Amino acid sequence: MSSSFSAMNQICDERRPFCLNCSKHRVDCEYPERFNDFAAPIEIGASNDGEVNDPNALNLRDLELLHNFTASTCTTLSLQPVLRDFYRITVPRLGFKCEYLMRTILALSALHLAYNRPAQKEHYQAQALSYHKVASREATGLISSATASNAENLLLFSILTMFFALACPRHDDDFLLVGESGFPNWPFLLNGTRALIAVIDEDRRTTGPLAPLLILGRERTMAAQAATDSHSAPSVLVQLEKFIRARKLPESEVQICATAIAELRECFSALSPEGKGPRTDITELFAWIWRVAEDFMPLLKIPTKEAVTIFAYWCVLIKYIDNHWWAWGWAEHLIAKAYYMLDEVYRLWIQWPMEEIGWSPP
Repeated sequence: MSSSFSAMNQICDERRPFCLNCSKHRVDCEYPERFNDFAAPIEIGASNDGEVNDPNALNLRDLELLHNFTASTCTTLSLQPVLRDFYRITVPRLGFKCEYLMRTILALSALHLAYNRPAQKEHYQAQALSYHKVASREATGLISSATASNAENLLLFSILTMFFALACPRHDDDFLLVGESGFPNWPFLLNGTRALIAVIDEDRRTTGPLAPLLILGRERTMAAQAATDSHSAPSVLVQLEKFIRARKLPESEVQICATAIAELRECFSALSPEGKGPRTDITELFAWIWRVAEDFMPLLKIPTKEAVTIFAYWCVLIKYIDNHWWAWGWAEHLIAKAYYMLDEVYRLWIQWPMEEIGWSPP
């Protein structure tokens, strides 16, 4: 083979979001590309150039993403061994029977590789967005009319999408990262999970493929409610509740805020003082949002000053687990948003979370 032919084959063909030659040689494409530019999605089962050609051809790109998910990504989604195995074994098995779930698995794995391989970050981020865009288009159309036959897949899609949104680079014009309230949209993704769980047959909640996830969630909720060790719950939450009760607010809103504070104190009580140790799990981070999703989260979406203030305390829980690649930097990002939404009176009430997180206004 002549040297000129070899050189010609290594030229970027400018196919988006990544070209065959650059992917093959593991180099960055030579054209400028923004993270939010979407190309036509690559079908699962397609060849490496994105076109369905030889049915015997292997899609090495998808295989790489699936391998990374089962070998590495799954271990970052929970501290509990049983849930790590759940994400490693059960979730991909369900994904083989549901394309939008498999695309979401691959999308999350691609973001993980983008984090671990900075030199190829844009390449993997483009893959992630392409897969998740197609998955969302199919799944979101099904959620409003979920049935017993697809509720489990939709629930997993919602959970993995929350991790995906957390792992995405933070840009103020991203739909998943900024909602109407000015807060990211991902905390509100859990709002619909209660309805999805309700659709799942009661027997399958304890014996079906999602049983490890649902049972552990229920156990963590019961453990938090039974916790008597309150030394790690900030005492200022008691004072905050008194402050809110003294405000001229509708009684229903006061009760919603009081319940959210009580639930938050239970979450803190279930943690060790440093937010570390065998009783700490990622489940605790999302349990509070799940428990207050129906009543409190709509107040945050408005947003009211009281809801923003309470939410600022929850941000401390994110700081406790920011050693996870998908959580890094979120505590600072959210506490800053909360600070600039509040006036001088309410800013005094979030001094404790600001100090715990280690953030101060510039």
